[in-house]
Amino acid sequence: MKPSLSHLLASVRVYLVFGALLTMATVLSAASGLYSFTLNSIEGKPAPLADYKGKVALLVNVASQCGYTPQYAPLESVYEKYKDQGFVILGFPANNFGAQEPGSNGEIKWNFTKFLVDKNGNVVKRFEPAVTPDSKEVVSAIEAELKR
Repeated sequence: MKPSLSHLLASVRVYLVFGALLTMATVLSAASGLYSFTLNSIEGKPAPLADYKGKVALLVNVASQCGYTPQYAPLESVYEKYKDQGFVILGFPANNFGAQEPGSNGEIKWNFTKFLVDKNGNVVKRFEPAVTPDSKEVVSAIEAELKR
């Protein structure tokens, strides 16, 4: 039986409030710092990102009432396909994009922006919200990082 979305999200474990998401996105632009973060899990327990060192990760800011919410299904299928090869998806709920202040390209523009992180914690690709997790672009990038 295929795991439910709640199973996927439980597997992901790490959830974040918006303020920490923006801080993390800023740090992700730099070459270091990802593994120095410890965030609270959905259960409120410390969840060090260092636990994911050595894995390829797709970081996604999610929102359950967003027009991009149908991407949960492809997120789940991509996770299921690559989880045994050292791949994880980390979901970060955000509740702020209804009235976002316009800004530069360095700001996250909307929900379901995706960052692909290599095994050393470096952001190697960014995918905008309309790019689905199961698109050729995302899957090819995941596969390339898993082979490194």
